[in-house]
Amino acid sequence: MRKIQSKLLPNDWLKRVKDFDIDKSSLSDSQKTISKYIKGYIITEKENSLSDSLSVVFIKYVIFNNDFLLNYNDLPINLIENAMNELNGMSGLEFSKKLHSIFIEFMTYQKFYEFGYVINTFNRDNGSCDLVMNKNNETFNIEVKFKENDDISISRLFDIIDGFSLLNKNGFVRDLFLEINLKVENINKYKTEIIAEIRDFFQLQYDVYNGNYLQIFNSKKRNQLNRDIHTNSLYISKFIISDELEDLIHAKRMIKKLFIGKDRHITNLIKKSSEYQNFIGCLSWAIPFHNSVDFKIIELAFRELLDLDFDLHIFISHMVDGEYHFILKK
Repeated sequence: MRKIQSKLLPNDWLKRVKDFDIDKSSLSDSQKTISKYIKGYIITEKENSLSDSLSVVFIKYVIFNNDFLLNYNDLPINLIENAMNELNGMSGLEFSKKLHSIFIEFMTYQKFYEFGYVINTFNRDNGSCDLVMNKNNETFNIEVKFKENDDISISRLFDIIDGFSLLNKNGFVRDLFLEINLKVENINKYKTEIIAEIRDFFQLQYDVYNGNYLQIFNSKKRNQLNRDIHTNSLYISKFIISDELEDLIHAKRMIKKLFIGKDRHITNLIKKSSEYQNFIGCLSWAIPFHNSVDFKIIELAFRELLDLDFDLHIFISHMVDGEYHFILKK
């Protein structure tokens, strides 16, 4: 469930974005570099750019003078340019997902800079590690992985609705509490169909939209859906917030399920570590929907499960308990 934003874009919002002079703005050099990529995307995609949350942040900066990327005002320009070039040709959920991974890399760069590392090269060859940095006259190859689970993917669907709600013609959703019920388990597999149904939702302007891939509805209308007992129990189960990251046994079970196995992040890091000297792995894990977490329990679970031939930095964030970082030394 999310409350949809209440702002309304003026009819000339796209022209004002086009006319905005980034070079004459008060943004830092790194913010300006990021902005130029985002502005180009907005001009190309027009209304469709409202499906991307960072594009919306930039639009709100131009139109409403909101803040823009305050935590990314001192990144190296070459790092930004080489990373953002990977966005060419992408749009929609693919663009947003890749953009998120790029900003995780930016965050990792900032952390390693604080640890005393300096950038070695900004080149991003196909298959190379995400960051190549120096420390104590040694060069380190740093590979960054982030965990994107269904909770975050659903959040992106809300971001799309939130962005489109800025348009005058979509005022029927502004300031409402909306809910999304997915009818499929894999958003990425059906992303084209899901986006099409979100467009249908806005075109039809129903309080209750019941598609083949998802349901979107005003929370006050929930009783009009899910009357089948089995379907209703599955839907309600999505609202159960887990406590299992406060218990070592359950924490280990979840870590094994999420990160270890074919095509899982830690397994892929282990495989890639054999290809590079001075390899360092980084795992960023956002835990959005748990009542509370015990960071020490999570750290202990990782330490009991893993015995690695490389250093692994693990960055954990939780919407209530904040952030936590630890290193599994080789």
